[in-house]
Amino acid sequence: MSELTGANRLALRLLMGVLVVYPFLKYAIVEPWSVGYEGGDFTIYYRAAEKLAAGESPYPLEALESGNEGEGSAIWGEYPYPPLLARLLIPLTGLEIIWAKRIYVGICLAVLFSILVPFLESRTETEIERWDVAAILLGWAPLIYSIRLGQCELLALPFLALAWRSLSRAPEPDSIEDNGRGEIVGGVCLGIAAMVRVTPILMLPALLVAQRWRLAVWFCIGAVLNLAIAGPVTSFDFFTKVLPSMSDVSGMRHCPAFHVLVLRLVDTLAPTTGSPDWWTARAALFGTLASGLFYSAVLLFLYSKRKTIETENLMLIGLYLAPLFAGKNPHHYALAILPVMAATAILIRGVSSGNRPVFWPFLWVVFLIPSFDYWAPAKFLADRFCAAVSLETVSLDIFGNVGSFLMALILLTQSSRPGRSR
Repeated sequence: MSELTGANRLALRLLMGVLVVYPFLKYAIVEPWSVGYEGGDFTIYYRAAEKLAAGESPYPLEALESGNEGEGSAIWGEYPYPPLLARLLIPLTGLEIIWAKRIYVGICLAVLFSILVPFLESRTETEIERWDVAAILLGWAPLIYSIRLGQCELLALPFLALAWRSLSRAPEPDSIEDNGRGEIVGGVCLGIAAMVRVTPILMLPALLVAQRWRLAVWFCIGAVLNLAIAGPVTSFDFFTKVLPSMSDVSGMRHCPAFHVLVLRLVDTLAPTTGSPDWWTARAALFGTLASGLFYSAVLLFLYSKRKTIETENLMLIGLYLAPLFAGKNPHHYALAILPVMAATAILIRGVSSGNRPVFWPFLWVVFLIPSFDYWAPAKFLADRFCAAVSLETVSLDIFGNVGSFLMALILLTQSSRPGRSR
């Protein structure tokens, strides 16, 4: 399975060109620029950067004055991120928004691919693994969506990829070579990514329960230093006034996060007679509790594997926790591309060696289909399935993400060598 004949290699190249490269070029590169689309969220980032450049707060006055009160309506449609993202975009504010977006996307992709491509080349052992990983890198719909909109995930991903590469280079603890540099670089990069896109903070408890103290400390140091660089007062306003005002996320039915499955289930089970309002009013609470129990179960599992799991695999698992429990929109799952690529390579290697059942790749593909809806065959299958079982697309996305997360959790924990980089 590791050796490809000339005919097989040609067939794979044709499939990659038609099913992967063409949709990527069409939807991520050509289409957004041909219509001059600025991207709604990127415009928000750009305006926030302009405010910071002028010495103003990037946050609306209404959100700062309301504090922890209200339903967060003042921040929706405005800038809801830490100030670091806007601070980094200040050099682009002298350009037209469309050109600022093009440069932003171009730089982010160039850095991301320059880190990932040679790194993944060294991490994969067979041609099949390389083809599969390349297909995910170019076909992952949340990444394409992020490119189209110029989302902040594009800025976080290079730092996360650099953290992954740095942690993978850490030698065995018994080696005379010091492994601290990889954890310092990795931790600081994770901290920076968390201050660009807040949700990676959800991986910090995973580092703590697995007793990766040094990495967790450098994660916090990187975050705090970047908050200070971005502006202590503005950063304080974000965490004490802006972030607490976004409490209404737990009740949104369109979010592709785990708690929405529970929300929709409660909606389905709510009685049509009697007191349906009682169920509706408490659906968000049920969803939050279910998410907390699931998240706690994952942490307990990671605690049980703390002596055997490699630090890089722990980081990848923690990275998938971020969109799974705090994903408000599909593009937030762009961060999950790293653990999915790693798990795919591990799975193919295991099947090739006979250590994995042959049905695992089929199950893996089934779970991933909703995340490749820029591929015409994948979108066709997903749409037909939803129509056949009267299932909404959001629910199918979440089922797929939960399933792929659980499979990745097993693959990444079982592939680790005991005691690596602790």
